[in-house]
This record gives sequence, structure tokens and C-alpha cells, in this order.
Amino acid sequence: MENDFFVAGVDTGGTFTDAVVLGPGGKVLGRAKRPTRHHDLGTGTLEALGEALRQAGGDADRLRRVGVSTTLATNSVVEGRGARVGLFQIGVRKPVRLPVVSVEFVQGGHMVGGREEAPLDVQALVNGVRRFQGHVDAYAVAASGSCFNPNHELVAAKAISMVDPLPVSCAHEVSDLPSHEERLATVALNAGLLPVMEHFLERLRSGLDALGVHAPVSVVCGDGESLTPEQALHRPLSTFAAGPAASALYGAHAALERGHADALVVDVGGTTTDLVTVRGGEVPVRDGGSIIGPWETHVRAVELRTVGIGGDSHVRVEHGAIRVGPRRMRPLALLDDAGSVLDRLAQAEVDRVVLVPEECRDRAESLAGKSPLLRYLLDHGPSTASELTRVLGRNLVELEQRLEELARDRVLVETGFTPSDALHVSGQAAFGDFDSASRGAAIWAERLGLDPKAFAGQVVDVASCGIEDALVEHMLRAELGHDLAGLVRRRRELRTIALELRPRVPVVALGAAGRPLLEEMGRRLGAECIFPREHEVGNAVGAALVAERIARMEPPTPGQSVQEEKQ
Repeated sequence: MENDFFVAGVDTGGTFTDAVVLGPGGKVLGRAKRPTRHHDLGTGTLEALGEALRQAGGDADRLRRVGVSTTLATNSVVEGRGARVGLFQIGVRKPVRLPVVSVEFVQGGHMVGGREEAPLDVQALVNGVRRFQGHVDAYAVAASGSCFNPNHELVAAKAISMVDPLPVSCAHEVSDLPSHEERLATVALNAGLLPVMEHFLERLRSGLDALGVHAPVSVVCGDGESLTPEQALHRPLSTFAAGPAASALYGAHAALERGHADALVVDVGGTTTDLVTVRGGEVPVRDGGSIIGPWETHVRAVELRTVGIGGDSHVRVEHGAIRVGPRRMRPLALLDDAGSVLDRLAQAEVDRVVLVPEECRDRAESLAGKSPLLRYLLDHGPSTASELTRVLGRNLVELEQRLEELARDRVLVETGFTPSDALHVSGQAAFGDFDSASRGAAIWAERLGLDPKAFAGQVVDVASCGIEDALVEHMLRAELGHDLAGLVRRRRELRTIALELRPRVPVVALGAAGRPLLEEMGRRLGAECIFPREHEVGNAVGAALVAERIARMEPPTPGQSVQEEKQ
């Protein structure tokens, strides 16, 4: 088939939404990066893809397919923002710690081979639904032996929908393996993402419609494969680690273009840095399923290591030393009005401030009646943690828990100095407000007796060294089965021996902050660093490559829409 079609890739990250348009031969014809608006995910798509299309000539009808990757599933699970789930365990009465509101045990299930072990107690199931009703947002159903015979799960799902028409996830839809605890965790986590994914896809579709884009959509999965939107609605957990998978696909592609079948792909994001080893031009997938938070699951995903250092990581000073991460902050350079925040940060020993951003005020107002914390922030503006504990009469532990909950609900943010701000000060970034970042650097630099630029340089060095340690640990684990973390982190302090570890394969660096954070790391390690032309939007290019792969295998269907594809 002639490669005369266009495809697009969109990556919805925690900080930015990126978009690219690929033309004939895989050439990037347009690219854009816009802030992710969590209260309106469709707007980020509209703005980023709209700009990429404009650069590519503006003809949305020429798009054959759109690939989409998102950190939505990953962030929702890790941050505990999934929906409230009621779980029905059919057949096996074995309590397991799971991310659910409660569990109802019901008689039923099948044996190995598919023979019914006991009849399904439909009345007990219906009674359980009525107890859950009003307390959950979605249901999960796991019957013993459903990987051999799903009949009881199908009947249960139908009965639940008749009594309480909420989303239902069945274990046989998300796992074909028999191990009990992993199946339960997989279906429970999947159910918690059903309403989340539905909202995301609705907003995505509205953004595409507003652009006149009617090409079918491929939703990237954590193993580098893809789902249709209809499939993703039922299996949202499959998109866990979709962002790292997309970046690894682009990293492998970029390495092959330079003649390297093996490589280390390092993607520096806002919250974390992800590391994936590419072997023989392929992205390895974890056998047997992935560990998601504290749960072992049957979800296929790329083999990766994640370190809590990114462009938006919290910078603080502890015992005279600069520390970076793992907590996430909104960079000072990305605040709409940083004046009052900087005034607060200028106070002694203050390194972060809490505020309700303008885009969240309406939702915060609706919740403020039941939250004295939100009410205070709305009335008094940016506040410090010590101020909030004093005024609200809470201890710091209780306050931190509440702040985390409200941050997950996207009604407040914490802000402070970040590596992104340091890059502004050092002249290596230009996507935000330079003056706010500079004033922040001056505050921290004064505390350490440094010049602001020197302080910013040290922040970049600390973040870079943290990523370097994670990279070395990742390589050692891949080769030896052990990361020797203690030795790796102390190797710079050794007095009688020099321990040097050098990658034998190139490092493919991706992410908006990738070049400034990884160039010096490459020099320290003596590694070849590859910065692909589109490294700042690597995830979006990876998503577009997935769309291109599918488009190559199908005949052109002019005018086909996502709805037609579903049917």
C-alpha cells in the first residue's frame, strides 16, 4: 500500500498535552505542546492537535487514524482517584486486600474445564447490589473458573445492570489467567477506571469533533498494542503505562534509524522519569503481568523502571543540601499570578505553598461548604502548610492527608521551586514566565549563600544525578538481576576506589526537559546520547507510530468515523 496518508498522535500527560501529525514516509509535518487542562481534557486535545494540524496544512479529512496515549489510568491508580467499586466474588470466599468499597460473597462459580461448581445465587447477588446502591460508582465481578466458563459473570453483570445501571467490569474481560488474587486485583482496578475512561474518551471525542477530525482512534496500551475506544471503555486498565510504551516505541524507532538495535530509552516527564531497555529493536513486555501500586495484576505492560524525578519535582533544602522529588509541584513559571505565592515563599523555611488555581475555583466553591480547608484557601489565597495547621487546628499528618486528597480531586495545587524553574533561570527552557522562576531561585539561593544562577545549576545537577543513579540501577538489574542500589548511590563518595559504569548501548533521551537534564549525565557516564528531532513530543510520535502501523494494514475508508468503527 502506498504510504500517502496522514496520521496523528496525541499524548495527554499530567502537565502537557502533545500532538503531532505524520505525513508520507513518517515525516513530522506538525507538532505542538499545550498545558493539560484536567478540568477539561478535551481543550488540551483541541489546542495541541489543532496547532499541529495547522502546521501540517489544516486538512483534517486527510487523517487516516489518530493514536492516543494517556497517563490517565496510571495516575488515577497511583493517586487513588479511581471510582468507588463494589466487588462481587462468586464461588471463592477468600478475603483479599483490594481497592474496593466492600466485597459481597455469592455462591456459584465453575471448575477447571468449565463445569458448574454450584448454581449462581442470583437473589443473593441482587440483595448485594441493593446494599451497594448509592455507595459505589462501578461494579466488579469475579467468579471462580470464569476463564474457563464466563457464564456466571455474564449473568451477574446483566442482573446488576437491571437493578443499578452503573458500569460493570467482569474478570473474564480483563484476564484469561486463573491465579485468583491477581485476577481480583485486575478486575477491581479496571472497574475503578470505567467512569474515568468514559469521561476522558467523551472529552477526547468532543475535541476531535470540534476540529473536524473523524478518523478512527487507536488507544495505546501499556504493552505497545492498541484498543478501539469501545474496547478501551471496557478495559481501561490496559492503558496502564501507555505513555512509557509510546515513548519506548519512538525511542526504539529513533535508535534503529541510527543503526542501533539495542538502546536505553529515558523519558523525562513532569512527575517521573521512565526508563526502558530496547533489545533487538523491540520493546520488552513484562511476563505474567505488571505490579500496579501495591497490587500484582494480569495487565501486560512494558518492562520499565520509574524514578520520582521530573521537571515538576519539588525542590527543597534539607540540612544544607538540595533535594529533588518525589513530590510534584506546579512550577512557579506556570502560575497565572505568582506574586502572592512568591511573597509567601520568601518567609523563613517555607518551600511550598498551597492554593486554589483559577480554573478550579468553581468546583472548589461547590465543595467548600464541607471543607474548612478549601473555604480558607478560597477566602485567604495562597497559604503555607504551617499556617493551615495553625488556623484549622490540625496536625501536620492530618493536613498532608487532606491536601493529597484535594490535590487528587483537582481542586487545589501545591507550588514551589522545580527543575523546570531552574531550567528557565539557566536559559534552557522558555515555556513559562521567566521572572517568576528567577524570583523563586533568588529566594532559595539567598538561603544557601549562592548566586541564583549557581543555585539553578545545582538543582539541575541534583536532578540529573538522580536520574543517572536510576539508569545505572536499571542496567544492573537487567544484567545481574539486582540493582545494587546502595553501592550505586554511594559510588561518588568512595575514597579508595573509583567505580565507573558505562552503558554499552546508546541512551535515547525524550521529554521536554530531556536534553538539559541528560546531556551532562551522558558525559559523566561516557554514553552516547541520542536526542531525536522530536524528543520533546516523543510520546505523541510513539502514539502516531501505533496509528500508522494499523493504518498500513487496513484499506482506506474515506469518511469512516469512530462511531462507524465501533459498529
